[in-house]
Amino acid sequence: RVRDMKMAHETGLKLHPTEAALSDRGSARVRLLDVFEVERFTLGFGWGTCNWPTDGDLQWRWVAENGKKHPQVADTLKKAKAAQEKEPPCTLGGLYKEAGPW
Repeated sequence: RVRDMKMAHETGLKLHPTEAALSDRGSARVRLLDVFEVERFTLGFGWGTCNWPTDGDLQWRWVAENGKKHPQVADTLKKAKAAQEKEPPCTLGGLYKEAGPW
C-alpha cells in the first residue's frame, strides 16, 4: 500500500486512499477509479447539471465520494466543459491506462 502511494506521487496521480480498490491478477494490477455523476431534476426542465450558487463543487458534475470535484478531472478543464461531458473527463496519467470503457 505504501509503495502504491509512492508510485502515485512519482507519476503525478492524485490518489485518495478510498478512491481506489486494488486487486491482484497475476502480475497485473487493476485499480478501480470511482467517479460519481451528479445531476438535479427540475420540473419542466428535466435532468441537468447542478447550477445553483449553493451547489459548490457539484457544479462540476463529476465528483468524488465526498461531493468535491474529482481529483482526476484535468486541472485545465473548465467547469462548463466538464459539465457537458457524457463520460467522466478523468486523466489517469503516469503508468496507468484504461482497462475498458466506462
